[in-house]
Amino acid sequence: MTILLRKLLFPICLIILILMACDDPHEKAKKESIATLEAFFNEMDHDELIIDSTDLEEVMEAIDEQLGEYLTGDFSRKIENDIRQYTRFHEDFEKHPKTFTFFLTNSGDGFQFAKGEVSSHILWLTLDDEIVGTEISVELNTDIPEWPHSWAESATVIMMKLDGKWKIDEVSYSSGILESSINVERMNNII
Repeated sequence: MTILLRKLLFPICLIILILMACDDPHEKAKKESIATLEAFFNEMDHDELIIDSTDLEEVMEAIDEQLGEYLTGDFSRKIENDIRQYTRFHEDFEKHPKTFTFFLTNSGDGFQFAKGEVSSHILWLTLDDEIVGTEISVELNTDIPEWPHSWAESATVIMMKLDGKWKIDEVSYSSGILESSINVERMNNII
């Protein structure tokens, strides 16, 4: 009986160890994407100055240098386009403060960081049974200038995994107004 127990115990323990070593890809994606978004919010303090400049190239270089590792190229270009469009009509941020996205504001004191807080994981984005992104709920600081979504206290941040790294790709607010849209063709090119 003891020999039979020893013969069964070893394979059972081996199977348990193998199962424990296998990470569920959904849990892994959830943990990694949340950790990346939390690291993003911990990069800077709320209202910390990113750059005091009105030169778009300098602003984008500063954002890229300080936060670029967390942003997809598409999201960075969207921010750049929003700043370019806004500054065409409003050059004085003190008179016309603006929040460009959930983390970037300017009220005349330069471009500043608006800190948020990760609330919860919402869902996974898959393509051909492979996890390519996640949606994460974020609690927002609404004390930022000219908050365009005064009714929104939370946002959904879409994180995409690009070249093995999780990055912010877009954001939508609680009413479903999308700041940028997922381009299905672009997602097909990810894989």
